[in-house]
Amino acid sequence: MEQRWDRLPAVAPDDRLAIGAWPETALQHTAAFTYTHTGDADLADRARTAALSLYPPAMRRQRAQIELLTAVGLVQNGEIAAGVAHAAQTVQALAPAQRTTTIQRGARMVLDAVPDEGITQPAVLEYRDALVLRPGE
Repeated sequence: MEQRWDRLPAVAPDDRLAIGAWPETALQHTAAFTYTHTGDADLADRARTAALSLYPPAMRRQRAQIELLTAVGLVQNGEIAAGVAHAAQTVQALAPAQRTTTIQRGARMVLDAVPDEGITQPAVLEYRDALVLRPGE
């Protein structure tokens, strides 16, 4: 993917509709998502850091999506309370209108990363309640 991206024309970070181009933000966001969910912690951290450095502050939802991936990574590394706290802070920092389906899905991915034995931890239950997500939803 990176080799193909190198051959594309440069575009602005928020231009995802350009024909024949793809912004580096999209490349790093995709890499962050992929590496986070395949469990490659080092590559995931690098891609998340790169994405956050490229996204302008005004792209709040996209930045929040990366922060939710960071929360998933924390949970995957056994830092369950820290991960759900990071996710809760990320979602709460967004205006309600910015809490789109994609953000909600990212917030849910944090819960999905919690191992079965961690589901009843107080931090996880509090996070689930804050998101109005019940077990099995």
